[in-house]
Amino acid sequence: MKTLTIYLSEGETFSQWAVKTANNMLSDRYRLVHLALDMKAPYHTVRRFVAGENVALEIVDKFIKLYLSHVYATHPHPHSMVADRI
Repeated sequence: MKTLTIYLSEGETFSQWAVKTANNMLSDRYRLVHLALDMKAPYHTVRRFVAGENVALEIVDKFIKLYLSHVYATHPHPHSMVADRI
């Protein structure tokens, strides 16, 4: 079993955290099209997601699965993980 602790700001929702984290993943090199491909989701739906618009819960789930794969690929041992504060 894998665990992950997410610290939310006062008044911040999980969905807001997911949108903020998705936007923080984007860069000149890792663009929205790459995020959509990695999430295996339609580009236009991922664009709506990172814009903070309403999307199906399935898209949030796909993002969380992708995020977890990145976290555990970066920190394979739970004891070496440091909480990311974004």
